[in-house]
Amino acid sequence: MVRTLRNGLVHGLRAESFQKHFPYGYRVDLGLQPIYYEGMNEVCNKERGVRMKNWYTILMVLLAGFFVAGAALTEDEMESLEDYVNLAAINDDDYEDENEVEYFELTFRTNQRGGEDFSKFKFMAKAFIELKDKKTDTVCHVAVFKEKPSGGSTYTGTDEWRVLIPYGEMHRPKMEACVVQYGVMDTKDGEPVFVPIVEDFDDAETIEELLERTPELEDADVIFQHKFELENSDGDTNFTEWK
Repeated sequence: MVRTLRNGLVHGLRAESFQKHFPYGYRVDLGLQPIYYEGMNEVCNKERGVRMKNWYTILMVLLAGFFVAGAALTEDEMESLEDYVNLAAINDDDYEDENEVEYFELTFRTNQRGGEDFSKFKFMAKAFIELKDKKTDTVCHVAVFKEKPSGGSTYTGTDEWRVLIPYGEMHRPKMEACVVQYGVMDTKDGEPVFVPIVEDFDDAETIEELLERTPELEDADVIFQHKFELENSDGDTNFTEWK
């Protein structure tokens, strides 16, 4: 597999592509992919739009949160983010839960230490995964994103992330390609903008290429989880539970 790690703000998604990758409850007429967001019970896609309770209220709360930071990132802030934020330990595996439900599992680790006061930034992780059914050779993709919660005073700056995709009708699906992004929310001309700080491209040159060459996996209960690393008073560290 060809893997390219990209670090920098030049790959930021601006206004025209924000809607494509972040359909927070309005109809998306691009026909590219479903977006699974933590808390959504339904899938957003071209045919069905968004069907979720109180979506308008949730939309307003989310967008209001993105504008808390106010002014756009400064040059110094961007340089500090590039210097001190990293992405590592990207792995895929099979996973079976306590109910014997089988999943494809993608895990990765991020951390931000030193430099800026990173608590003032709204971090977000995104993953775009292309899977191939080992029995039928059918290929599909999944796109997910999740905002990083606040870590608290004992948070070390290290986070682990996990995407679980149920097998459903698939037979031991294998990952054909993957893009993982970790970045911050910014504003440009009064609009929310996701700025990836670190990116890992595995067998895909662009996100658009990955999404356009395969259909989306529909009606799948995809799970995107996160956990913090915390440090106790003795200097020992441990991770919280998956949430």
